[in-house]
Amino acid sequence: MLNQRTIRLFLSSTFRDFGEERDLLVKRVFPALRAKLKDRFVELVDVDLRWGITAEEAERGEVLPICLSEIDRARPYFIGMLGERYGWVPPPDGYAADLLERQPWLKKHQGGKSVTELEILHGVLNNRSMKGRAFFYFRTPAYAWAKGGDYLPSSEDRARQTELKRRIRERGLPVVSYTNPEALAKRIERDLWKLLNAEFPASEVPDAYERERLRHEAYAAPKRRLYLGGERYQAAIAKLLETEEPRIMIEGVSGGGKSALLANFFEAYSKRHHRYLVHEHYLGASADAANPHALVRRLIEIIQRSTDSREEIPTDPHKLMDSLPTWLATASAWARKHRKRFIFVLDSLNSLTDQQDLRWWPAFLPRGITFIVSCLPGPVLVALKGKAEPLPGEDKPPKWQAVKVQPLTKPQSATLLKTYLARFNKKLPQKMVKQVQSHTLSTNPLFLRTLAEELRLFGVHEELQKRLDHYLTSETIDDLFERVLERVEQDCGKKQVKAAMTAVWASRSGLTEKEILGIAQLTPVVWARMRHMLDESLLETNGRITFAHDYLRIAVKDRYLAVVAKQARAHRHLAQWFQARPVDARRAEEEPYQWMHAYDCIKLQRCLTDREMFLVIRQKLGTQALLSYWIFLETQRGVDTALIYRRACTRWAEAREDSALAESIAELARFLIDTGRIGGPALVLAEEAVRRLTEVRGPNHTSTLSSRASLATLHTDAGRYDQSLAIQQGLMDFRMRRQGLDHSETQSTMGNIALILTYMGRYAQAQSIYNQLLPSLRRTSTVHRSGHDDLTALNNQGLLYYYQEQYAQAESCFLEAWRQLRAREGPDHPDNGDKINNLANLYFKQGRVDEAISLHRQCLDLWQGGLGWHNPRTASSHNNLGYILLIKGDFSSAEPMLNRAHAVYKQRLGEQHPNTLMCANSLAIVYSKTGRHKLAIAEFSRVLALRRDILGPAHPQTLGTQARLDELLASVSIRLE
Repeated sequence: MLNQRTIRLFLSSTFRDFGEERDLLVKRVFPALRAKLKDRFVELVDVDLRWGITAEEAERGEVLPICLSEIDRARPYFIGMLGERYGWVPPPDGYAADLLERQPWLKKHQGGKSVTELEILHGVLNNRSMKGRAFFYFRTPAYAWAKGGDYLPSSEDRARQTELKRRIRERGLPVVSYTNPEALAKRIERDLWKLLNAEFPASEVPDAYERERLRHEAYAAPKRRLYLGGERYQAAIAKLLETEEPRIMIEGVSGGGKSALLANFFEAYSKRHHRYLVHEHYLGASADAANPHALVRRLIEIIQRSTDSREEIPTDPHKLMDSLPTWLATASAWARKHRKRFIFVLDSLNSLTDQQDLRWWPAFLPRGITFIVSCLPGPVLVALKGKAEPLPGEDKPPKWQAVKVQPLTKPQSATLLKTYLARFNKKLPQKMVKQVQSHTLSTNPLFLRTLAEELRLFGVHEELQKRLDHYLTSETIDDLFERVLERVEQDCGKKQVKAAMTAVWASRSGLTEKEILGIAQLTPVVWARMRHMLDESLLETNGRITFAHDYLRIAVKDRYLAVVAKQARAHRHLAQWFQARPVDARRAEEEPYQWMHAYDCIKLQRCLTDREMFLVIRQKLGTQALLSYWIFLETQRGVDTALIYRRACTRWAEAREDSALAESIAELARFLIDTGRIGGPALVLAEEAVRRLTEVRGPNHTSTLSSRASLATLHTDAGRYDQSLAIQQGLMDFRMRRQGLDHSETQSTMGNIALILTYMGRYAQAQSIYNQLLPSLRRTSTVHRSGHDDLTALNNQGLLYYYQEQYAQAESCFLEAWRQLRAREGPDHPDNGDKINNLANLYFKQGRVDEAISLHRQCLDLWQGGLGWHNPRTASSHNNLGYILLIKGDFSSAEPMLNRAHAVYKQRLGEQHPNTLMCANSLAIVYSKTGRHKLAIAEFSRVLALRRDILGPAHPQTLGTQARLDELLASVSIRLE
C-alpha cells in the first residue's frame, strides 16, 4: 500500500548472467536511495530472492511459489532485467499442487515458460495496472558475446527471449537498453529516484501523528478481510450511537472477534456519518500504542488538530494525564458549536502496559463525546466500570452500555471453517468438521481461522487426520501458535525461526526486513519463506514487521524465552546490534528501549548521556520519550537526572569545544526546564549554555536568544524576578529593533515582562507594556495563529487593574475577554470559566455579592458540565462559591460546597497543597460558626501544623489560622467557665 510508505522492489532476471547487476543494485543503488528516503519516512525493500541460494536451486524454480507471493506484496513496483538467456523452464510436473490451487493461471503455462517469464507474466503482463511503475532494462547483445559462457543463449532460448522482449515493448512499458552493469546502475538509480521523489515528495512527509495513524490503519486492515456473523453486533452499536450514549463497552472472550467487529463496523460507519468524528486506537498496533501516556497524548493530539487548538500539550507525564478532562471539555465545546460528535474507539484496553488502575481515566464525559472500548475481564475492566460520574442535574452515575460478542455457535463455526477453506478450493471431510466442532476452542474465530490455514497448507491428504489430531491437542490459542511455529521450523530451521521471532518479540515497535536479516543472520529467501508461512500472523506497517496479535507473542515467549534471563538476553542482543549502527532516529528508537527492558541501567544511562544520542532522542522522538527513560532510572536507581547530565556535560566539553557543544548544552537545559527539573544543576547548565553560545554564535544569534529566554524562565520560577527581568528586557530591546512589535516572539517577551513587573508590584510599568502589547496582539493574532494570546493578555491586564483596586477598568477587561472568547469558541469552551471566575471575584471584592454568587454558579455549571465535579477547576468553583456563602452566613449551603471542593483537592492535589489547606480552613470556620467546636478545633489544629511546616510560623496564612484557633479556644474556655 502506498499510504504505508513502504516500497518493495521485486528484481526479476535470469540467475547465472546477472550477478554483476544485482551486486551493484544491492550494494550501491538501493542504499543510496534509502539514504535519500530516510528523512521522508519511506522504507525501501529490495526483494532479491536469488541472494543466498545456489544457481541450481534458482534454476530449478524452488523459490517460484515465494517469488510469486513476493511479486504480489511488491505491487506496483517491478524491475525486469533481460539479457540473451531465456532461463530454466520447469517441467510440467514441477509445479506443487497447492501452488496451482493458489495460482490457477499457471496451468496453461506448465512446461512451456521459464521461471523468469512466469515472474514477468504474473508481475506485469497479466496486470495492466502496473504500467508506470514497472521498469524493464534490456542489455545489449554485445556484452553477452564478450562474456561468453553462461551469458550466451541456446538457439531455442534466442527465439523465446526475442518473443518475450517483443511482447514487453508492444505493451508500451518503459524499456531501456544498456551496455554494461555500471550503466544500468546509474540509469536505475535515476529512474527510481524520479518516480519515488514524485510519489513521496519532501513537502508531504508525514509527521509522527500521521505515522501513528497509519500504524492503526495497518493493524485494522487484515481484520476486515473475512468477517462473518457480526451483523447483530454492528446493529447494536449503531443503535447506541443513535441515542448518543457516551460509554459503550464491547465485551467477549479473547480472540472472539471484538477487534474485527470494530474494524469492520467503523470502516463503513465513518463514510456514512460525517457528523461523527471517529478515531480508532488499537492497543495491539504497537508497543507504544499500549502505553497509557502515549494513548492519552494521541487522544489529546486528535482533539488539538480536530479543533484547531493552539494550546500546548504538556510534556510532563503527570500534567499530561491530568489535562485529559480539560481537552475533552474543549472537544465537547467545539463539537456542540459545530454540531459534531467525537467517537474514540479504544480496542483491547486491557493491554495497557501500566497504570491499569485507571486513576487517569476521565470519570466524567461531557456532551458530544463517546468512548467505545473493548476490554477483557480483569483489573482494567473493573476499574473502568467504576469510573463514571453523572451529568449535571442527574443523580445516578451512568452505566456502560454493553455489547457482548458471544462465542460462535456450532453451526457458525462450521460455516466459518468451510468458507475459509473454500476460498482456496479446499474441503474438509464432514467427520473432521465435527471433530473440530467438538474442541473447546472451536467457537473462537481466531482459533478456527488459524487451524483452517494450517490445514490448508498441509499437502499430504493421507496424513491430514494425524495433523488435525496434533493441532487439536492445543488447550489454548497460544498453544496452537506454538504448533504453527513448529511447522515453520520444519521448513525453515528451528535456529532461524527462533532468531527471527525473538528479535521481533524484543523490538519496541517491529523491525524492518533488513534489520531482521541482519539481527537473525538470515538469507532473504529463508526470511521470505518464513514470512509467507506466517502470513497474517505478522503485521507490516510503515516498513516494519511485528506480531498481529498477542497470541503469537505469547507463543514465541513460551517456546523460546520461557526463562526471564533469556528475555533479558534477547533485549540485550538487540541493544548491542543497534549500538553498532550509526546514530540516527532508528537507533535512538530502539537502543535505549532495549537496555531498559534488559534492566541494564548502567548501559541505559550511558546511552542517554551520549551527546549525539541525547540530541537525536530529544529532537526526533520528543521530550516524552527521553523523559520516560529517566523516570525509569530515577525509580530503579534513585538517580538525579539534572546532576547526571551536569556531569555528562563535563565529558562533552573534554571531547569538543565548538558551537555544536554549546547548542547541545542549551538543548539539555531546555529539556530539564521542560520536565520540571529546575534545581541548581539546570540553572548552571542554562548559564553555561548562554555563555558558550554568546562566545561561539554571538549574543544575538537565535540559539543564544532562546537560551537566554530559558534562563529567564528558571529565574522566574525560583522567584528571582530582578535577574529574570534583566534578561527579558535585554531580549525585548533586541527583538524590538530586529523583529518589531508585531512579531510573536517580541509579543511573548513583552507579556513575560508585564507579568514579572506585576509580581514585583511595579504596576505602572506593567500597564505601560500592556498599552503597547494589546493593540499589537489584536492586529496579529489571526496572522500568527497565536491562539488566545490577545485574550490572555487582556485578562492579565484586568488582574493588574484588580491588584491596584481599579475595579472599573478590571471589569471592562474581564468582560471584553469573556465576550471575545464566546464569539470565537462558543459559550461552552472551558476557558470561559477563567474569565467568569475573575469577574465573580471582582464583584465580591466590590460587595456585589449576589452578582458574584450568580457568576460563580454560572462558572460552576460550565466547568461541571465540561470537566465533571472531580476536576480541580470545578473544585475551585465549588470552593469560591462556598467561601462567599460562608461569608454571607449561609452555612448550610456553604458546607456541602466546601466539602466537595475539599474532597477533590485532597484526592487530586494532596493534603498539603495550599488549595486543600485553604478549603480545610474554611470548613473549620463553618464548624466553629455552627457550634461544632471539637471538629473546628481539630481541623484548625491540623491546618496550623501543616502551614507551619510548609509556609513557616511567620507566614500570614499561618498567623491567620493561629488567630482563628486562639479565638475559638478562648471562646470555648469562657463558655466552660
